[in-house]
Amino acid sequence: MSLVWRLNDEEHLLRESFAAAVTHLRSPAGPKYKSLEDIRRNQNQFGREFHKGLFKFHVQMIMQILLVEEKLKALPSAQTHEQRTTRRALEHLRQIFRTFNDCIAWTIFLPEPSFTINRLCRHRPRGHLRDQNPDSVLKFIAELSNTGETLAIWNDATRCIDLHDVSAISLESRTLIFYEVKQGVVNEEIVRIADSRDEKEIQKHLDELFAARGASGIQQFQRFLKQQVEGAKVYALATNDDIEDPFLKKKRRAITPRNPFDRYDSELSELLKEVREREFARITVDDCLHILAVNQGRLTRGIPIDSLIESQLKSRLTMPGPEEPDCRSIMLPFQQTFYSPISMPVMMRPIDPKDVADLCIGNVALFFMFDMNAWGKFFTECRLTWSSEKDGRRERSKPFLERAIVINNRVPIITSPSGNSVRLGDRILPLMMCEGIRPRSLAKEYDYQLTHPNARPEHEKS
Repeated sequence: MSLVWRLNDEEHLLRESFAAAVTHLRSPAGPKYKSLEDIRRNQNQFGREFHKGLFKFHVQMIMQILLVEEKLKALPSAQTHEQRTTRRALEHLRQIFRTFNDCIAWTIFLPEPSFTINRLCRHRPRGHLRDQNPDSVLKFIAELSNTGETLAIWNDATRCIDLHDVSAISLESRTLIFYEVKQGVVNEEIVRIADSRDEKEIQKHLDELFAARGASGIQQFQRFLKQQVEGAKVYALATNDDIEDPFLKKKRRAITPRNPFDRYDSELSELLKEVREREFARITVDDCLHILAVNQGRLTRGIPIDSLIESQLKSRLTMPGPEEPDCRSIMLPFQQTFYSPISMPVMMRPIDPKDVADLCIGNVALFFMFDMNAWGKFFTECRLTWSSEKDGRRERSKPFLERAIVINNRVPIITSPSGNSVRLGDRILPLMMCEGIRPRSLAKEYDYQLTHPNARPEHEKS
């Protein structure tokens, strides 16, 4: 299967380094903060050390990405089969490092990182970091993050943040600020103007800029001001539940769940422990989310994964009724989520670091199959129905970010007794696969939101 990989790690160097990275992410401030009492004793110092630890980790991941890209650029344009395999492995490795960087955003964008990231993500393709002004950006974020009072991350080194070059968060106010970074000394002079304390100091620095750079320097400062206005729009988008999206030009509304969602992390952890010593293992969550774990290191040669998916997943689905589509197409390899920028990184799940490393490398491959017809039985007040095929084809023609989920050319629709309805978007799958939300818990929340007058669930928040 094209979306299943296993990186060459015969000496277990990747496994050890990935597991160590996950462990570091869980205590970035260092070993001296082992308890809540240690943190309370000096909260401000802990916050600064926390930021510094995350920033050091961020720079390490950036350096790994740059190193991988050097190897990618060294490959010839006309590649042999072996070189194409090497290129794909390097691209997967780079995506894993980007996903590690996403963990920083999921850690600091509190209290609702899923909501903030969904608002800041535009699913834009990533180029090479080496072509994105790395020297200037690294210097800029290092200066911002030096004391720990601010933590700055390079957006192009993540999967999930597409707006502006740098996102920075203040330790004290938790305010998000977005920056565009220009190359060289001029950028430093502009930042100095922006950091001025009063009008007199601003004018002084502007005069200095004009004397040194002339009209072109002032024009660059004007571009900087325009970018700050755009940054204000981004900040509003990331911090307001109900807002007109200035980039998509449409109304966006988010609903906070009434109660925290129930999760199946403990069951997934047990599955991963079980498959360490087996070829494969399987669990079913809430009678509708089927999960298959395959130990690619132990799998008997000649047993195709496709046959396991058929026998262990597809055979478990309920037979569709006369008005229901066949849900066997809702099969997702977990490795595909590394390329889904709005998906919570697996490194954030409460899973053993060695098991996380195995999932990253591909020593263990996970496959999810969602029986949406069986899930529909959990609704107590609302009901799950399906659009016509014509409507489904029309939905497929919409831009990606505006499209509902389509199963066999039909759109799933949840409708309340009063006629209030919602067409399900693709967000439902990452919520279950990557954030570990139980399907039954999601159904319960939809039931509540649609049967209460002021609720129209978009489920950007979780």
